Amino acid sequence: MARTVIRPNPEGIAALHRHVERVHDSVVDDVYNDAVRHAAVDTGEMLATMHRRRVRPLLSQVVVGSDHWKWVEYDTKAHDIRPRDPSRALFWPGALHPVRVVHHPGTTEQPFMRPAVYQRRSLAGRPWR
Repeated sequence: MARTVIRPNPEGIAALHRHVERVHDSVVDDVYNDAVRHAAVDTGEMLATMHRRRVRPLLSQVVVGSDHWKWVEYDTKAHDIRPRDPSRALFWPGALHPVRVVHHPGTTEQPFMRPAVYQRRSLAGRPWR
């Protein structure tokens, strides 16, 4: 009985690796673009912090660098906002006067990252270069 010997083709493996990288980059670009397109814009600060970051080959992140992204992505219940130092007061541009507590009514979620991440994507990638 004859043995079958399988020899890897280095050019084929390199071509497959290039294709997988293109698919990876395409999916990361699509997730980033969808997240940016659906992000709520108030001051523009959150949107300005969004970027893509390659961690290592075939591992990338879509990063939102603002602290308040989670309060946009998920809803919040009504809550009180108090200064960290109880002897101080809260004040912001447009406020009539400093206050000791703000009664925030809560917010409804405005998801932008979850819809971008969980959307069905094509794995065809970009055309061969």
